[in-house]
Amino acid sequence: MFNKQIGISIYLGKNPIEQDLQYLQLAHSYGASRLFICFLNLDSANKEAFLSQVKILVNLALALNYEIYIDVNRKILKLLDITYDNLDFFISLGITGIRLDEGFTGFEESCMSYHSNLKIEINASNGTKHLDNIISFQANIKNLTACHNFYPRRYTGLSYDYFLSTSQHIKNHNIKLAAFVTSQNSNTFSNQTTMEGLPTIENHRTLPIINQAKELFYSNLIDDVIIGNAYASESELKELFLLNKDRITLDIHLEPNVPDMYVDILLNNLHFNRGDNSEYVIRSTETRIKYKNLNIPAFNTKKINPFDITVDNNNYNKYKGELHIALKPMQNDGNVNVIGKVAPLDGFLLSYIKPWSKFQFNIIKKD
Repeated sequence: MFNKQIGISIYLGKNPIEQDLQYLQLAHSYGASRLFICFLNLDSANKEAFLSQVKILVNLALALNYEIYIDVNRKILKLLDITYDNLDFFISLGITGIRLDEGFTGFEESCMSYHSNLKIEINASNGTKHLDNIISFQANIKNLTACHNFYPRRYTGLSYDYFLSTSQHIKNHNIKLAAFVTSQNSNTFSNQTTMEGLPTIENHRTLPIINQAKELFYSNLIDDVIIGNAYASESELKELFLLNKDRITLDIHLEPNVPDMYVDILLNNLHFNRGDNSEYVIRSTETRIKYKNLNIPAFNTKKINPFDITVDNNNYNKYKGELHIALKPMQNDGNVNVIGKVAPLDGFLLSYIKPWSKFQFNIIKKD
């Protein structure tokens, strides 16, 4: 297991360095701890100025305890006069690792993995067995990490099934894995000329950033979520800071005039799905023990629809106080109180709630 982190991306030369530094500090104030620096717009004409800005940015990031990854390819290494068997330039900068934008030979990455504690980050999106090839050359696996691509053109991002299969292959080797989400802030930018968002998964392209991050973290495949485009808004950074990265958090709407006792049931309990799970409901049964002496009269006993959140009332005897999330439509004989509904954008998260999965609620709307 690795610590789960939020990361940001900075593209030097697009704005005055002062704006990049301000963004770095703002993101840090909201818990960001990983920095992605793109080197792919480095060329011989801007080399001196670019590297000068890199040092300024890296020095501040190190002072703020960021993990720092630099994106490079063969062309950039050649421009910097760096070879796979001599990475002293990157080590002297004090960065965490280098992300190899284009695949090398396998043998080269294996040799790179023995340079001090410098991490060598490979492309997780290519769908090949290149990682196996690297490991076959007796790589220092503790210095290997992986990161998915981002996709600036609409309809070119990864399908979710492909994301799962490629990610699982990486995680089978117990290697730290990152992926990108896209800010919905206006006028964002990157090193790309096409800018229609920068997600890893295509279906994330137009989603709020918090919903993108939830899917990545709750997949239990992604350790670090990186905002691909810059600059994310302060409200987006705050949302990510408040996100519980480990326990599935469902945004919900409450029904009108719900008594306060239901808010207590929702928010002040560790909910988990029973091991002997049902295809009709997600069952949180510990609440019926905690609230067995509470009077729970019939209230809002309408027909139950998918995503509804319910609490059994006095009429259900020993089940009184049990909380459910509906997965299918069900009749209601008056024994079940409908108290809220999972927000539409979080409905997909119910598929991540497996037997014994822990989950919690975040009330975003009282109807």
